[in-house]
Amino acid sequence: MEESKENNILFFKIWRNIVIKEIIFEHLRLFKRNYYFKISDLNGFINKKNKYYVKKIEINFSKEISNDTFSKYLNCTNLIFSNKFNKSINNLKITCNLKHIEFGNTFDQPINPLDQIFLSNNSIETIKFGNNFNQLLKFNSSSINNEQFIQLKSLKLGMFFNKPLLEIPNSITDLEFGREFNQNFSFDKESKLKSLKFIGKFDMNLTVGKLPSSLKILYLSNDFSRKLTKGMLPDNLEELYFSSNYNQELIPNESIPLSLTLIKLSFAFNKELVPGVFPPNIKTIIFGESFSKPLKIGVIPNSVTTLKLPKFYKPFLTYLPQRPQISELYSIPPNSYKNLTFF
Repeated sequence: MEESKENNILFFKIWRNIVIKEIIFEHLRLFKRNYYFKISDLNGFINKKNKYYVKKIEINFSKEISNDTFSKYLNCTNLIFSNKFNKSINNLKITCNLKHIEFGNTFDQPINPLDQIFLSNNSIETIKFGNNFNQLLKFNSSSINNEQFIQLKSLKLGMFFNKPLLEIPNSITDLEFGREFNQNFSFDKESKLKSLKFIGKFDMNLTVGKLPSSLKILYLSNDFSRKLTKGMLPDNLEELYFSSNYNQELIPNESIPLSLTLIKLSFAFNKELVPGVFPPNIKTIIFGESFSKPLKIGVIPNSVTTLKLPKFYKPFLTYLPQRPQISELYSIPPNSYKNLTFF
């Protein structure tokens, strides 16, 4: 009797586990089948079955979408508008768990302040606009409401965007402008920005305090031609990248913050350098292919561990002793000599 009871208990345990296992597998199959949903017409989007399992949606049509459409996709985290889409999104009210939104290259419609589209409980983390977008972009309806996008970390603007960008949310840590951008921008003093990238025509004056003190990585654009003076770059900057055309004199103890650990000079840079131009704790210095000035003693700090020079420097450096030591002509410290490369 006792044995029969134990067998029954064991049977039901196994049976329940099998049932639970089948339920789990069924959910996994539905998730795998519905994870990515690319839809080519509005009706299919509205009438889609198993919406609960959809995590990523690609809109592959060009019709305006009503404000309650996304409310049924409770677990969707990624929304992509394909290159076909170029309709207003001002009727949208996004309240789901959306984290990432990306617009295709043809999208170029006026947009209401984003806090009217992504409501107060939004989870949006990244926004990426395609190349054609060139509309005024406002984040908040009210200038006092800068805490609406507390999750937003990354904003990337496309090739042709060239509008002022003001009152950038404090939460953004990564911001990238496209080729045509050459407008004013503003950050709050509480900004958490870490990386800022200009890649094209930007050549605005960087007044003292223009860039937030939180900034760690800065890419300056091809057309940037301003002489860097004290205070233009934040005191906590760690990495500085010059694009192709920059060829301004670097002023010792002024142009480059003491905090910098990496600098990449432009292709065109070919100015004479004097001791003190690089901060004493810098680790990596990368010269552009046009650089041909002699590196005098004291120019390259002893802290440097990686140094990259143009190929035509190599014949001169073959005259250095085999054992790393400072050269009278080039002053290559032992640390950087170990990681000396040519390109």
